[in-house]
This record gives sequence, C-alpha cells and structure tokens, in this order.
Amino acid sequence: MINQRLFGSPISGKVKEELERRQQGETLTEGEFGESLNVTGNNGFNLNERTPFARMWTSVKFIQPERVAEVYKEFNVNDDEGSQISEVKAKLYSNENPGTQVIPIKDNSELDVLGRPKIIKYIVKTPGDDERGAREKVDFARKIYVIGDYNYQESADKGTTNSLQIFDSVSLNGMSGIGVASQNDVDALFPNQLKNNELIKPQTGITSINTETEGTLGVIKRTTVNFVVHNFDDFDKIYNKYFLKPGATVFVDFGWSSVENLYNPLDLITSDNIKEYLYGSKDVPGYEDDENQESIEVEEKIGFITENQGYVDVIQGIVVDYNAKILENGSVECSITLTSSNNALLGQETNEIVVRQIQNVLYEGALYLGIQSTLSEIEESEDEISDTREFFITPNKDDSAEDLDTYNKKLQNLAKKQLGSTNFGLTPSGNAIRTGVFIDSLNVDDVYVCWGFVEDIIINEKFGFGSGTKNIKDGNNLQVRMDSSNSFTTWNKVFEERQKTLANVPESTPNFLYPEWWGNSDPDGDSVELDEGIRGTSYSYFNNKYPKLFYNGDSQTDEDIKKNRIPIREVFINADMILGAFRRNNTIRKVINDLLGEINKSSDGVFDWKMISGETDSELIIIDNNRVDIQQRINDSGQSNIENQQDAFVEMFQFNIMSPNSIVKDYNLEFSLPEGNIGNMYAVQGMSHENKLFPLSNQLDDALAINSLDVDALSIVYEPDNSGFRANQIDTNENRDGELNDVFENAKLLISDDIYKTSAIRSDEQLESILTSYTSENLDDSPELTEDEKKKQQQRLIKINIDRLNAQGFRVVSDFTNYYKVKEIQEVVLKTRPNLLPFTLSLTTYGISSIQPGDTFRVDYLPQMYLDNVYLQVMKVSHGINSDGWFTTLDTQFRPRPEVKESHYIDINTDKVRLSPKVLHNLDLKVFYYVEERNYIVTTIKTRKKLKITELTPYITDLKIYTKNFNNIGLVLSFKTTSLSDSLKNNLRFYNYAISRFNLDAYQKLKDKYEIIYISDERGGVEEGNDASTTTGLRTTHITPPAITLNSNTNYYIVIQNQGFFITDSENMITDFDFPTSQLRFG
Repeated sequence: MINQRLFGSPISGKVKEELERRQQGETLTEGEFGESLNVTGNNGFNLNERTPFARMWTSVKFIQPERVAEVYKEFNVNDDEGSQISEVKAKLYSNENPGTQVIPIKDNSELDVLGRPKIIKYIVKTPGDDERGAREKVDFARKIYVIGDYNYQESADKGTTNSLQIFDSVSLNGMSGIGVASQNDVDALFPNQLKNNELIKPQTGITSINTETEGTLGVIKRTTVNFVVHNFDDFDKIYNKYFLKPGATVFVDFGWSSVENLYNPLDLITSDNIKEYLYGSKDVPGYEDDENQESIEVEEKIGFITENQGYVDVIQGIVVDYNAKILENGSVECSITLTSSNNALLGQETNEIVVRQIQNVLYEGALYLGIQSTLSEIEESEDEISDTREFFITPNKDDSAEDLDTYNKKLQNLAKKQLGSTNFGLTPSGNAIRTGVFIDSLNVDDVYVCWGFVEDIIINEKFGFGSGTKNIKDGNNLQVRMDSSNSFTTWNKVFEERQKTLANVPESTPNFLYPEWWGNSDPDGDSVELDEGIRGTSYSYFNNKYPKLFYNGDSQTDEDIKKNRIPIREVFINADMILGAFRRNNTIRKVINDLLGEINKSSDGVFDWKMISGETDSELIIIDNNRVDIQQRINDSGQSNIENQQDAFVEMFQFNIMSPNSIVKDYNLEFSLPEGNIGNMYAVQGMSHENKLFPLSNQLDDALAINSLDVDALSIVYEPDNSGFRANQIDTNENRDGELNDVFENAKLLISDDIYKTSAIRSDEQLESILTSYTSENLDDSPELTEDEKKKQQQRLIKINIDRLNAQGFRVVSDFTNYYKVKEIQEVVLKTRPNLLPFTLSLTTYGISSIQPGDTFRVDYLPQMYLDNVYLQVMKVSHGINSDGWFTTLDTQFRPRPEVKESHYIDINTDKVRLSPKVLHNLDLKVFYYVEERNYIVTTIKTRKKLKITELTPYITDLKIYTKNFNNIGLVLSFKTTSLSDSLKNNLRFYNYAISRFNLDAYQKLKDKYEIIYISDERGGVEEGNDASTTTGLRTTHITPPAITLNSNTNYYIVIQNQGFFITDSENMITDFDFPTSQLRFG
C-alpha cells in the first residue's frame, strides 16, 4: 500500500511524477483540428485542475436498546416477577464470572411509578464479547449526512424543493419489521437536509478547510472546517446534534475537481477493510496468512487514494472544539476542529491503578503468557514436575499473600527454564524470542519484553480503541492503536558485544537488548512443535507484524545484519524502565515519550526513536529518526561505487524554485541556533586544520556538522583569533572521566602557565621529604606503609600506567559502559548519523496530497555549500482550501550527508580503546592463592597466601575485552603486566575455579592434561594430588587450571565466570574450561 513506506523515504511514485509534470512548463496540449485544446498554465498545471473541492460527512446509527439485549446473556424482568429479582440473578451471575458487567435495558416509551424509563431486562456483558460483532447482529438504521456534495444544485435543476436524499437516505439493516413507533423514532432522529425549507434556503456549504500536522514529525493532525448552515431547522436537528458534538467522528475529503469518481461514504463505512478501500494496491503480491504462515496470492483492489494519489486526501478525526455564530440573515456560521483519532490514545491519563495493572502485566502477566505458550496442558502424573503441573492452577482473589508469593516463585523458576537464554549472557534466544518475553537466568528480577509485546499487550490492549482486542490488533477499520510493523532501527555488533559483557559485570543492565535472531530465522524452527506444523518464528513474525515488503532473502536476520538494521518490534526492552515511565508520568503521550527518551539515551545517540502518525490518522508508529531511508539508500549504493552514491542523491525529487515554470508559490529559509549550542558553535568556528574533535554529545556533533558544510571552514579564521583552545577544552571535558587525578593535572597546568599565583612561603626540603615516599615504581621497594598509604600508592601506579597508554594514543575508560560508548559513537553515530540541523525551509506549492512528515526531497535554490551536501526532510504538512484554491505548505529541516563531517573528526581507532584496571575492583572477584617460598637453613617452606585483586591491578596495563565467542564463559579480558613486585613472581593457584568430577566427559578429557585437586566437604579443605583413585568418602575430585607464574611485561588472560576466575597465558586453556556454570565449583 502507498501508505506503507519506510521513514525518510524520498518523494516517489505518482506524487513525484505529478510534481515533475507540473514543472515541465508546457503551454498547450496538441489535438486534432476542431477539438478543444487543453490549456495549461506556464507551469504545466492544467487550469481545469485548479478548482478544488471539499466535502465533510459523518455516519450515525440508531440502535434500539431491546435489540442490543438479544445478543447477550439476559435476565427478563417479566419472567422473574419484578426487576429486583432479575437484578439479583444478573449480579449473582456476574460475580461467578469475574470481569462481567450488569447493564439494565430500559424502554423509554414506558415509565415506572417514579416517572423514569421502565427497566425491562438486565443483560450481562463479558470482557471477551466483540462489541462490534454483537452490534452487527442487531437491527439498526444508518444515516449518512454529507456537506458539500452538490446535491442541492441537482434538485434545483429538476425544479423541486424536495429534501436532499442521495447520501442522506436512511439505510435499514434488518429493521423492516420494526413497529410504527420505532419508524417514527428513526424519522425524528434522522431528518433529511432541507426537509423544512419553505424559504428555499441554499444547502449547507463549506467555506474553508485548514489542516496541519502537529508535534515532532507530525504525530497529530488537526483540521478546522468552516461552514455555513443557511437553514436553521437543519442546524437545530442535524448539525448541532451530529457535527457540533465533542467526540463525534467526522470525515473530511478534499482535492482537485479533476478526480472523476468520488467514493460513496456508504461503501467506505460498510467496507470490511477500510484501509484497503483507501490505500489498496495491486503491486502487493500477497500476504502471510496468520494461521499457516504461507504466502497467499490475493487480488487487492486499488484503493481510492492510491488511484488518485496526489489529487485527493481523506481525513478521519474526532471533534474536539466547535463554535457557532448566528448571522443577521438567520444563517449559522459554524466551525469545528478535528484531531486525528490517535490523539485519543495519547491523551488518556494514568493513575496508581493503571500503574499497578502495568506492573502486573510486565512481570507476572508477561511471564505467565510466555510460559503458557511454551507448555501444553499436562495431565496429573507422578512423572511431571510439580512446578509445571501447578502452573496451570492460577491464584484467585481468595488466596493468601503467602500463596501468591509461592506461585510467583514457581512462575519465576519456570520462566528461567522456559524463557531464559539458551546461550550465555543477556541475549534473548529460543522461546524468549518466540514469545517476546525474556528473563535473565542469573537475575530473575531482570525481565525484558520485545517492543512488539509493548505495543500489542500494553499500549493497544490497555489504551487502544476498537470493538475488542482482536479487532484492535487487526487494525483494518481505523482502530486507534500503535503498530510499528514497518519500522527498522540500527543493528550494530557493538551493542551485541555490550549486552554480553554487561551480563557479567556489576554495572547497570542494558535498557534494551538485541535478540540472537528474529523474524523467520529460528535456527531450531524445524524442530519447534507448533500447531499444524508451523515453523518456529519470532513473536512479531508469528503475528504477521513485520516489514514484509522490505525483504528479499530467506533469512531475515542475515539480510538485516548485512544492512545494519533490525525491526523495531524485535528489540527487547527492560520492564523496569517501562514501569518507571508509567510511574513518572500522568498521560500516555508523556509515558511513551519518556520511554523513548530513555531508550535513546542508553543507545548513546545511535537510536533516536520517535513517535509519528501511522499508516492512517488513527494509528501511531515508532520510527528511528537517525535511520532515514534515503540516507540508507545512499550508503547502500555507495558501497560498491561512489558514483552510485551520488546518483542516489541526485535522483531525489528537486523543487525548481526560481525557474519560469516554478510551482513554488512561497519560499522561506531560516536559521535558528538553539541557545544551549551557541558556545559549541563559537568554539568550533575557531577551529583550523590542526584541530579535530571526537564529540560525545549530539549538541557538539550538530555544531561540527554545520561548520563542515563549508569545505573551506577550517581555512577561514575570524579575528581576533582565539585559536582552537576552547574546542579542545570542550573535547577534553567530554572525553575525560572526571576523576580526582584530572583535577590535579589541571591544577599543575594552571601553575605552570602562571594563571594561579600566590605569595605563599615555599618549603622545598619539606616538599622533597613528602614526595620521596611516592616516587617508587614498586610497592615492595617502598618503606612500610599504612593501609591508606598503600591504597594511594596503588592508585598512583595505576594512573602512571594509564598515562603511558594515553601517551601512546590509547583511550582509557573507567567502566565497561564507556568502553562500548566510544565504539558506538565512532562506528555508528559519527559515520552514519545524518544530523537534523536547525536550518528550516518552508515552501508553499499548489495542492498535493500523500506527502507526509518524514518524506525527503531537494531544492535547487540554495548556497552551493548546501546544494551539494544537504537534503530536506518534511517536519510538518499543512493544507489550506478556500476560495483562492488549494495550497500545500511543507515545513522542512536540513539533513547533511554524514560523510561531509569527516574533516572535523578525530578518527579514533576503536582497537585502541582500553579499560582502566580499576574495573576489576568492582567485579567482586574472590581472592585467590599464591605460594610464597621461604628458604631456611634446613629446608624450604611453601606458604599459601591469599591475594586480593587490588594487589595485582597496579601492575596491569593494556586491559581490554577479549571478543572471541565462548559457549559458557561470561567474560574474558586480556592484559599485560608491568614490572612486577617480587611477591607476585610466584605460582598462583585457583582453587575457586574448578571442573567437577561429576562432569565425566570433561573429567576424562582433562584429567591427564591439568592438575587434580580433592575437595572435602567434611572439613572444607583442599589437597593437591595426581591420582583420582585416592578419593574416598566425602571427598570429591575436581580439575583446576594449573598454577601459573606471572612474569613482567607479559600478556595474559583473566577468565571470569560468576565471581570465579583464573589467569592464563593460553587461549586453548580458556576453551578447555568453557563449561556450563553448573559444572563448575567456585570456592
């Protein structure tokens, strides 16, 4: 469908063809002698097409209350000899069926003793009832009121004053047998326009329409329709009742009069698929059937808007404001304001009850849904695990808090087995991907759900509008919902590595996760047992909510990784973060924006998820504002040939602003720098060829992008010349960790530059005495130190090692999060992000539809520095229709091509990023042993001593993450030793990391290769030995990594698994000890 396109797509298809035709500049169209000539203006725009039309309509139904009751469970008053008995039975039935509603049905034609409408029955409606489906079974009368259909002129031509009845006729659905009273009700409720028109007043007419998108990227559409009602009886009984009514649903159609056949509102409103009726396209070959996942060829009808693309627009909205003014001649001047119906979802308020509901859904509810779909109903038997069997016995409101807590623990135990990762770390796999629910096997409090789950189960199920949850999910008839099926975000290997690492370190868990696979790429898909042999797929793919139009290959994961993308619905989001957004905000709009902001922040600028209007005005979608489709096309086309990259840029539609055939009526260019970025811009302006930066903030990156548009920017310096000092300072501040050492270094600089001067008396002898104890390179060479002094000495040695790395061009960071942040910014943000600059361009052209916020194009009337490097993205679309015609205004912003920024960037080699040894202090690693030998006159005694990791880190440098994949080992770091102290040059033994003998395969494989130790549960001791046969009683055998002697200036690996660790200089040893945690012992 034409409304299904990626965010940031260039103007294309029929709209591009129409705009190009208008710019051709033909003056006449050729014809045979005697034929009328089709005269065009100087811009190729047919003069006959310059007459706009406008229409507004609404459709309402009349439903008799007693007819509604017939499709629900009812309790008849007459059968129970009184309404009280009937009500009691209805409430009793409702109590036995939680969630149901008791509703009285009244007869307005008959009053009770108190003069109120008499209750004739009670009905009970259950949560599972499809209300629209129920209403379809009920007899009703439909009336469609239309303004602007020119029916009055037809009636006048026939010389009649009859009321207008073309679209206004009453449509009966099964009501042919209704009584006279009901027929009178219908006639009274739905009078025809101009039914009482003795003064032969003209029909109601539209005077103007103004519609515009609002908010970032036009998430909401607001439309104002001004019209005049000349017949007061019509105003009283029709317009005041059905149009000037808050919450009323109204359709507005406008376009060029060249549209041959305007659709019949009755056809649209009775269509089984309104979306297809408007946007259907024959270009779509088929779709994936929900039930059997097989491609089915379909004959799609070409939609009304598709057929008239660019010439007509259809708006559906709800009335939020109106006014009416009575004129001197008795006419009524009216105005209504519509908002797109997706605003109804965003405007809903939250409270403590809603927050508790969301909390229950995210934790107990999500786990239950995920587990339930992985288990089949089991029979009671001794062979079944009790937790699994009891899973299906859910707690109810009468159970105690203790019972509920017990059930939740069983739920978590099952979740670890069914929804945890099948590999190591925080990477959803297997059933977690198939269900959209993931739980960290190491920390059951860390629950993640895929974004598709957030949309379907939280946003749509709790806040969407439709006749039922399934109806909202289908979304074919303007249901109010969120559906990001056609949205991609960036996939990058750095994020994948980051989440694996953060699973094993005591830093904040990621706010989002990439799954191991997605879409149809289930590696175990053929073996997954699903109904009717359906192949295993991800949650979104199984629910037919994935970007099916944008795949060519068999494996979606492989295709996406090649294009550095992943569907947004496949990304897993931390449940705590979702719940936090609900707790902090009081409307759904604020909740979603808060949540997206947290996701973007945790991506370090790689993501810029935004909410925009969806495929229809009733929908919402999430897009990645950093992933602009035209930029991806430019990047993809340039991979093989730089000329192809330029072609993709040049082929974009370009408005010819000042040409004789220009179709641009108004044109305005403005530059407005955000106040908070003035300092960055001024600093960057002082840069020259010797200055380059590595921006960690988007604000500094935007300033660099603006400056880099001028290829001569680094050669031009304004005077007085302040040099690049401030730019370098900004870069330094952004790229330092803000530790105490930085303060000391800065203080030294201030003194050396004579900036800080005092008259204090110096004491050089005392200073020399103080510094003497801190100049040693080795702790063992220092005099006896207190614990505090020793810690300071350790910190100083660590800093010396870090300074040496910095001097060699390495970048040293203080934690694992920043380790990956540098890589993310270098590999993704700086190289691929097309900044959204504060340059705004607004242009007005003759009315054109089907352009939406996010679309991209170029203009030809810009300074040369922008012309070759910038394209425009639509931020807002406005339409104005009045007696002057129809005009469309596009408000846009500049996006530069990312490659133009390279001249201002420091190209950091991501292979030269290192970790501070201090990160090892935070890993809570258990102590390990080293053997100290002491020679006496008679003998040599070996003493086993405990060594803390803090005693080793002063001699560690060049620390980085070893990125080779292992099946079970969580984290491996490589490092190099400096000049070691004498006490560390001894054998180190790792009794806290050993493979159990009960892992027979590993035992047999490694017993002859590594040392064997005996662990006695009785006395908790450890003995070394070489003969496993000597193990008896309570003593069990384990295999441990061999002792290792540390040498100065040597490369090693530190292998970490659940606080247990060992040090080795052999990659093969790491592979040998790559076993599941359950087969390891940590002492």
